[in-house]
Amino acid sequence: MAITLQGIEKKFPTKASAAWTPVLDHVDLAVPDGRIVALFGPNGCGKTTILSIISGIEAPDAGTVSVTANGSERPKVGFAFQNFRDVLLPWQSALDNVAFGLCARGLPRAEARQRAISFLDEQGFAIPRGNYAYQLSVGQQQLVALARVLLPNPANVLLDEPFSALDHDARLRMRDVTISTLGKAGAAIVFVSHDVDEALYVSDELYLLSKRPARILRRFAVPFQRPRHYDLLTTAEFADLRRQIIGAFLAEVAT
Repeated sequence: MAITLQGIEKKFPTKASAAWTPVLDHVDLAVPDGRIVALFGPNGCGKTTILSIISGIEAPDAGTVSVTANGSERPKVGFAFQNFRDVLLPWQSALDNVAFGLCARGLPRAEARQRAISFLDEQGFAIPRGNYAYQLSVGQQQLVALARVLLPNPANVLLDEPFSALDHDARLRMRDVTISTLGKAGAAIVFVSHDVDEALYVSDELYLLSKRPARILRRFAVPFQRPRHYDLLTTAEFADLRRQIIGAFLAEVAT
């Protein structure tokens, strides 16, 4: 397995109190190379915390984390943050923000910029490349952040609502670009979405989480072959699986 969590528990301090709030309750997760696992659950249940623990930003209070690639422990992990505007570099252009990941890996700036230009051209990213972040729309900022994650072809990728600021057409197109790009790299992907149709369209497996403290309520296998087309969303098989997930979700939030 490229990403494995076993028995993960996490608590955070409660504001204005000495108490601690349980966030994750014995979470187990396994993501093989080349597979996409979606996390779906109530708002605030701990989905982003799971991504932060996989990336190493947060440490679990209990349990074990294993992240590998090609036999190497703790390889670099691509992380498309939900708060994408906070991770853009305001003193660099959009193009240099996209190229930043390659530069951080030691590639000369000129070569990194050229690879970034080629990638943006090939994948149709509509970004004013010479503009700074404050000169971009929110959707363009998210495209910059997403392109920066995809360009280096990371072996493990964490996507936290990566298309939330995009308009409908751009959202559909970027889903396919993202899955195609990462699929070629054989990446192990953990994808967080509040849109069940999107989560099903993108993923190979969907894990439904409980309310906080989050635990895995149920794992749903997603049987649809790739490449996928949006006609899939109109099929009876898709509608049946969607109905099962929403039914389990509503039962959880109603308790």
